[in-house]
Amino acid sequence: MGGPGENVALNAWGAEVAGDVLLNYGFESDGEVNLWESTAKNLMCMGGRFMNPGKAVIDATNCRIDTVQLGDPESNWTFEADGLVNFAGANLGVLRVQNARFLGTAYQQHGLLALGVKANALLMLDPISFQNGAILNLAGAKLGALVDSQKSWPASGDLQLDRLTYDTLSGDAATAKDRLRWLALQPAFFPQTYRQLANVLAESGDDTGATQVRIAAEDLRYSRYGLVGRIWGAFLKYTIAYGHRPLLTVMWSLAVMLLGWAVVSLAKATSVMRPTYPENTPPNEELHYQELHPLLYSLDVFLPFVNLHQEHYWWPDGDAWGNCVLFRRSVSVRGSVVEYYLWAQIIAGWILSAIFVAGVTGLIKGD
Repeated sequence: MGGPGENVALNAWGAEVAGDVLLNYGFESDGEVNLWESTAKNLMCMGGRFMNPGKAVIDATNCRIDTVQLGDPESNWTFEADGLVNFAGANLGVLRVQNARFLGTAYQQHGLLALGVKANALLMLDPISFQNGAILNLAGAKLGALVDSQKSWPASGDLQLDRLTYDTLSGDAATAKDRLRWLALQPAFFPQTYRQLANVLAESGDDTGATQVRIAAEDLRYSRYGLVGRIWGAFLKYTIAYGHRPLLTVMWSLAVMLLGWAVVSLAKATSVMRPTYPENTPPNEELHYQELHPLLYSLDVFLPFVNLHQEHYWWPDGDAWGNCVLFRRSVSVRGSVVEYYLWAQIIAGWILSAIFVAGVTGLIKGD
């Protein structure tokens, strides 16, 4: 907008009002109400009807007003606008929107534009109706408190939150899951909106919710990188939750080591494990082999920087096979299969250890 345009119903551009501007209780306008760069104590639009299809119905760009109230929460007086309600760059104390209807025709601009608004509080409370693609644009707004209800949200793709900041967040969307649905109404993925939500949740004491939001943001980020990115993202998610839950690697490591314990126990029971001196084999009269302990063997194979002298003395014979009874059933074990598994466990040990260290030190972590 650039000041009053065509079809101006009321021009108060630059007006300085010591008291209130009252456009309510039956007020109707056919055209733009221009409050560009005006100042006032309060702007009351309870029960007002503003019509200017496809254009601005109220243009309060860069205005300075203590309280703006669109709709009356305690009566049946409804704020109704067919066009764009524009508070871009406004400096407000409180912007309260309740019992409001934003009308218009699809593919024409209409809704509430609060781009870059500075306000102590924004209250978007039910009932609010955004019809036919009406937008709610809070991009770049700086708010002290944001209070809203889920029924006040516009349709998917019609919510703009990029660069929106707020100190506190409240309303009936109390959980991180609810707020993730709120962020999903944006037309695209904006990382800052997820960081902002996570920070506010963490500051309010909801660390679990904050982590949930950060993980959801990483899910969306990696989903944009094609098949390889999605595979790598899934690996990081389920191992350390993108660095936000590095202790997940401990659980995976325990699972791998316990599986290795079971595999080596079967290999020992079927006699496919063979004693071996990998280097400097002593004379026969001095041969003495350490006893094979399957759990210690699994730990020795898995942990990269630990030497329990089990792997040094024992290794499966790839050509051997044997049988044992497990849960009253005969089980056949081939040494080559055990060998392949141990190789995989060695690799898993290096990868999981490296990821754990990276996660703990913060080398792998989303914003």
